[in-house]
Amino acid sequence: EFLEYLINRKLMALEAREKGYAEKTDVKIKYEWDFDDIVSHDFYKDNIEAKSKVTASDARDYYNKNKSDFVEVKAQHILIKNKDLAKSIYKKIIGGESFDDLAKKYSEDEVTKSSGGNLGYFTKGMMVKEFEDAAFALGKDQVSEPIKTIYGYHIIKVLDKRQISFEESKDKIINMVQNKKLKNKFDSVLNELKSKYKVLINEDVYKK
Repeated sequence: EFLEYLINRKLMALEAREKGYAEKTDVKIKYEWDFDDIVSHDFYKDNIEAKSKVTASDARDYYNKNKSDFVEVKAQHILIKNKDLAKSIYKKIIGGESFDDLAKKYSEDEVTKSSGGNLGYFTKGMMVKEFEDAAFALGKDQVSEPIKTIYGYHIIKVLDKRQISFEESKDKIINMVQNKKLKNKFDSVLNELKSKYKVLINEDVYKK
């Protein structure tokens, strides 16, 4: 990774020199290393960062195309290690027994047990995949059959499900989309520079 960083910095410094950045800098340069650092940084700001800006309109477009990613669920669960016991408890729930009472009596999740298994609100990416898939597939007040994860068997009840508004998500979306644009632009520019400049690595020097 460090070698890749050195190569990328050198490539940007070479291109910066060609574009006249050496004449632009008003910083007193003492070492070649410092020079490469400064001009490659300036090149990055002008040719990658400045061309990867994300507007509120860009964020709105992303939100509208990915609304299903901006949903949060409030759920409670009962965690049981034994599969047969989990099935038995599920039957009790379907038969009309209180989810809260059964969670307090049987759940092996010591953190949520006393609150009836209440997990509060969570969004996608916060739970293990099997749990997440099951929870987001349920409607309000629906209960899942026992779902196996690395922790055991979960019986999940969805208490609420709501769409997160654009305004609540805007800052997060802008950061996420901008990071993606920066990476794509950086990769694109570096690929162009690698085609333009021949990279040779002196393995003997590098190993030292």
